[in-house]
Amino acid sequence: MKMDDTSQTTTPPTMQCPSCNTQAQWLPNGQLWCSHCLSVVAVRGRNDADTAKIGGLIVGVILIVLAILWFTGKFDSTLISAGMPELATQTNCAKNFFGVVMCGEELERFCKENYDADLNGHVCSDVLGNSATQPNVDSGATTPPPDVVINRGLDEAEVRAAWIKSATADGVPDKWAGCSYDVLRAHYPLETLWQYAEGFDVDGYSDSQAFIDDALSRYKSELHACG
Repeated sequence: MKMDDTSQTTTPPTMQCPSCNTQAQWLPNGQLWCSHCLSVVAVRGRNDADTAKIGGLIVGVILIVLAILWFTGKFDSTLISAGMPELATQTNCAKNFFGVVMCGEELERFCKENYDADLNGHVCSDVLGNSATQPNVDSGATTPPPDVVINRGLDEAEVRAAWIKSATADGVPDKWAGCSYDVLRAHYPLETLWQYAEGFDVDGYSDSQAFIDDALSRYKSELHACG
């Protein structure tokens, strides 16, 4: 008896050309041919697609983690040190004698351990509130006081009042003091004027006097209108 050999063949899947969406034809050599584009169609394997999906998922998770860290202020110290305080998310940050920036819980812990009304009270009193207490003098704590870098809870009216108070204490007429604040506020951020009004070193200048000398010289014509 003669038996016919029956070969089992697998029908290749239907593929569309990614360029024109025309159904492509399988060639004997296993390649796909698009009769519309007159070119061989590159076939993307399932493994490549899975790898791309996994890669996208990993990138998405990383971005979410970074966003959470940013919103919780974990990058604030780095951002402020890099000169980008506007991107910080914590309310209070401060820089110690060695130039190290502290924010949030780190700053609160520093103030609890090293609070001194004379050395760092201008910063730590706001951070600790009613819980601010003097350290035990027998502890030998000699940590230098921090200087304020940024306080995102500043109030415009309070800063203006502090500026006028500081200026009038130096013999400047009240009217001119208020006018000078309004003029300089148009050119400087609120934090800068607050730092000067409170007697702190102003960021970007050797000291507060260097800042005010530069400001008065730079905007002399506008300040002349103050009388």
